[in-house]
Amino acid sequence: MGTYKCFKSDFADLEKRIKTISRKLDKYGIAYEFKIISETPELVPVYEMLETHKGKEMINRDPIVVDVVTYTFTMDKLQLGDYIPVAVLEHMDGANMVYMIDQTITAPEIWFTMSGYCEHCNSNRQRKKTVMLRDQKNGNLKQVGTRCLKEFTGIDAADVVGVYADISSIMLNDISYQYHKSEKQLE
Repeated sequence: MGTYKCFKSDFADLEKRIKTISRKLDKYGIAYEFKIISETPELVPVYEMLETHKGKEMINRDPIVVDVVTYTFTMDKLQLGDYIPVAVLEHMDGANMVYMIDQTITAPEIWFTMSGYCEHCNSNRQRKKTVMLRDQKNGNLKQVGTRCLKEFTGIDAADVVGVYADISSIMLNDISYQYHKSEKQLE
């Protein structure tokens, strides 16, 4: 993990989420560091989503100046027995949210559409989340349901693995403002 940004107006909510995440990390003795680097006004791009005859189209608007908080959040790498979590897949209708834990790899396209199959219990039932694990011995990847993690790895860490999805969802490297028709014209 590294350096991230958020709108100053959203920072109080972000801090609450980080405190919740930090309590889970403390519970499992996983070291982390959260530090505010700066608060500065920044020129950010503005986009408007319009319905056109071609479908939805993103239109660039004039950039605006917004107060931004730059911060860092780092934590120790999580290891579950002989396995290292690579990604958390949150299964939704038709598509998956993929939260990368190992930032050195790129998620294959299949991860965005694959079912909630668990290679531990060999079942393909409706699951909210599965975890992609890399075997440290041979490098093979396994997809395991969060309820099977303890039995598969020997470590009860479903909530800690879920933390990665929480952290990924609050990290923003690039900030942009999306203009909505109900808002005043920015010009």
